[in-house]
Amino acid sequence: MSAVSFEDYWYVVAESQELTPNSVLARCVLGEWLVCYRGGDGVPAALRDRCLHRSGRLSDGVVRDGRLHCPYHGWTYDRAGKVVAVPSMAAPPDLCNPPYPIIERDGYVYVRLNRRAAADIQPFAMPHYGEPGWKHLRLQNRFANNVGNCVENFIDIPHTAFVHSGIFRSHSGESIAATIVREGGAVHVRYRNERGNLGTFHWFLNPRREPVGHTDSFYTPNVTSVCYELTRGWVFVITSQAVPVAEDETLVYTDLTYRFGAFTAAAAWFVRRQGQRIIDQDIAILGRQMEVIRKYGGSFADTPADAIHRYVDSLRQAVAQGEDPSALPRLQMEIEFRI
Repeated sequence: MSAVSFEDYWYVVAESQELTPNSVLARCVLGEWLVCYRGGDGVPAALRDRCLHRSGRLSDGVVRDGRLHCPYHGWTYDRAGKVVAVPSMAAPPDLCNPPYPIIERDGYVYVRLNRRAAADIQPFAMPHYGEPGWKHLRLQNRFANNVGNCVENFIDIPHTAFVHSGIFRSHSGESIAATIVREGGAVHVRYRNERGNLGTFHWFLNPRREPVGHTDSFYTPNVTSVCYELTRGWVFVITSQAVPVAEDETLVYTDLTYRFGAFTAAAAWFVRRQGQRIIDQDIAILGRQMEVIRKYGGSFADTPADAIHRYVDSLRQAVAQGEDPSALPRLQMEIEFRI
């Protein structure tokens, strides 16, 4: 891969089920206004949310037979962005609102802003999607903060004992060790010594306080995946795709993916409820963080545990500078902290 930018990557703009044949969705990615809909063949499309005629918002229009109608003067676009009808004219002008690259995969619709980006960049493959025995729950939430601070939060253990005290973890002084590896445009953190500090449902998730397998991963530029390997062969994975809307706004699509044996189906209501409670608390704390950053700036003081975030920052900074993050040299370090 040569020079890259954030526009080269794929970002979720909708769940597949949201984008029905008659729906029109307004989205914003990296400050670009998009209108998303399905063409007559059912394939999704994404155009700039601006009519070529008099700059009407196409997302205020309607879709009929796979064609998008502007609400201002009725100009009509097909899935390729071509103007195919103008009510006030016998023949439409030869104009096109160029579509953005779009992919539908794993129940998500992805858009990429760079129409000429390298083909080897693909959307993140959702863990265990469609595999028998696994349950997938999806949540959408809007954060008043940037992608960098959001992904830091999603793979940050120390905050869980305070922001989510009693629900997820509590401060017990338990010593945690971890190996951090940066390679191939990703950061992987493998934790050791975790046992019983799993919050309200520790009695269900790990009743015998056996060692818990726990790996946190970040994939450039905006995906985190947290995996817990529990007793009885149970696995719980939290995958978050943080979509950059603006400098202080991020839309996050979260997959709660788990396998709890005979309890998989029955646990869905509790998993969704607890997952949303935790996310609501993160929305609140990240919103307050951004208020402070606006007033006093974004310089941070670090602890050894924050080495994880510095590795993540180095990958995102590489993209911001037009460099290939997967070409950065491999780094590894050991850390230890208390929780």
